[in-house]
Amino acid sequence: MDYELTVIGLGDTSRQDRGVSIYLLDDLQDEFSKYPIKFINGGLDGGDLFNLLQQLTVKKVIVLDTVETIENPGELNYLTMAFNQAKTLEELMLITIEVFKTGYENGLSFPLIKKYKKILTKVKAVIEQMLTRSLMISH
Repeated sequence: MDYELTVIGLGDTSRQDRGVSIYLLDDLQDEFSKYPIKFINGGLDGGDLFNLLQQLTVKKVIVLDTVETIENPGELNYLTMAFNQAKTLEELMLITIEVFKTGYENGLSFPLIKKYKKILTKVKAVIEQMLTRSLMISH
């Protein structure tokens, strides 16, 4: 199957909110199962992300990760990069989710549980927008 988009989740489900990207990845995979999207659990951190990106033959990538802050748990931050000279990768979007607790416990903190559906909706909207742009360009 040719993929329009790859979504990579980075996180650690044994570290409370650090696992939110992995939980999102699982829910997104269920939601978009019929779409040309490859979902990858990228592991605990971005250490292998560079190597992983070089192995992909897709035009667009979304990376979901966390950033530690207790000021705005559940807030999303976006960084988009366009690549003019890459072989296949044209666009990389990094979405970070601000976390509240990162202790060694399973499950999300209450502030992130409360905002989880909103976070999921925002990420789904980004995926839909990236897919729509891909489909419009190819027609």
